[in-house]
Amino acid sequence: MLFSEFQENTGCKDNEHNHTLYKRLEIIYMNDDTVTKQDIYDMGKKLMDNSKTEEEIRLEKQIECEIACYKEDIKRYKTEINQYKELLADETDKWFIRNWKDSIKYRRDEIKRLQNKINGLKWILA
Repeated sequence: MLFSEFQENTGCKDNEHNHTLYKRLEIIYMNDDTVTKQDIYDMGKKLMDNSKTEEEIRLEKQIECEIACYKEDIKRYKTEINQYKELLADETDKWFIRNWKDSIKYRRDEIKRLQNKINGLKWILA
């Protein structure tokens, strides 16, 4: 039995604890004819350590912070769009209307871009 096979069937992470566990369970498997691979996988699932490293925790916090910032930007852009729409209702000057419509379009595009970034970051967290 290979570590990659053990990893695939138990879902354990590649870390020192799980390597040691694998080596010990492999010895049991090799020396006892009554023990099946499934028995080893079941024991491995109960004993494995898939806790997050400090680096993983730090990265998750950083990503969550970025997502929060992007959500704040989206909220601000939506508020600005509503303000521009109110101004458009009262304006008759074509130059202002054209510029405000361009501003609205820009902010809508930015909202889409930020939502795509958020989705990408959520995918990383999953």
